[in-house]
Amino acid sequence: MGALTCEPIRVPQSIIEGCLAAKPALRRTYGTLAADWLRRNEVAAATLEAQCHDAIPRQTSDPQEVERFWMDVRRMNDETIRERLSEYAASSSGCDDALMKIQNGKGDLDWFLLKK
Repeated sequence: MGALTCEPIRVPQSIIEGCLAAKPALRRTYGTLAADWLRRNEVAAATLEAQCHDAIPRQTSDPQEVERFWMDVRRMNDETIRERLSEYAASSSGCDDALMKIQNGKGDLDWFLLKK
């Protein structure tokens, strides 16, 4: 493996906050968005976890819940991501176009989450 030539990509804070603040029913959806963001940006899941574990103590008092959440994110595959994005689009008015752009790699996920 070659040396890194730039700083690691940081996962947008809006994704981390969205994951932690979401109601349980939406938490998996935010997880798929985070997983999709990682896949599209070719960031290792371990890097995301390290960054999030730094931020988590300020936002939750249940580290076991957070660990379970990230285990779910790691388990998700592309099929699940597409499925969850479709479910999210179907249940959120005005989101279809933005989600399709994100799903096709042409959208800005951070912008989408901030608009929500």
